[in-house]
Amino acid sequence: MDTRPIKWDNYKIIFEKYSFALYFLNSLIIAVTATLANLLLSSLAGYGLAKFHFKGRNILFLLIVVTLLLPRQALIVPLYMIISSMNLVDSTLAIILPYVTSPFAIFLMRQFFLSVPDDMIEAARVDGATELQIFFKIILPMAKPALAALGIFSFMFNWNNFLWPLVVLRSDAKFTLPLGIVMMQDIYSKAYNEIFVAAAFASLPIIIVYFILQKKFINSMVLTGVPKKGNG
Repeated sequence: MDTRPIKWDNYKIIFEKYSFALYFLNSLIIAVTATLANLLLSSLAGYGLAKFHFKGRNILFLLIVVTLLLPRQALIVPLYMIISSMNLVDSTLAIILPYVTSPFAIFLMRQFFLSVPDDMIEAARVDGATELQIFFKIILPMAKPALAALGIFSFMFNWNNFLWPLVVLRSDAKFTLPLGIVMMQDIYSKAYNEIFVAAAFASLPIIIVYFILQKKFINSMVLTGVPKKGNG
């Protein structure tokens, strides 16, 4: 049995030796902003595809679903060209913009909104409510389970995102936590104690977010994907 004492100094070293706090803050800003934008925009898109009847609606939804088959690596070059043309390379906005919405998020929200009765929406319209009032005051509060699930998925992806920040970021001050942890590895030696401590810190926000939203997340697994008959 290993009786060696725990060296708590390792937790202090990563803040003193590296810009760990800055990397942590960068990742937090990016993950929170991208997640909130994804929740709002994907909810609007999913609601429109589920409850508004317009020409080409099914084809548009099919195209969105088909894009799920594209590997993210195949989108790196065109995304970089777009970001470069906007002069956003090496900026926080360059990390956030490509992930303010996603095909999976739109699909998830659409499937949930299909379970919302059309009669409830029609009743609100008869009462004089505008479409935005219906969405924000009636539909969105009902979608808390689906929003919780999407929030967990989106936050976890943006928090752990490594490849895209590696491509567009240049300045050490802009680095996210995954990039920062990689930079802690020296070419000739690796301080595994420091890397493991940094990885432990990096996992905390995801664990906290899950425990806060776990009840609604479990509810969403039951409700999402079971559309009410006649609303498809």
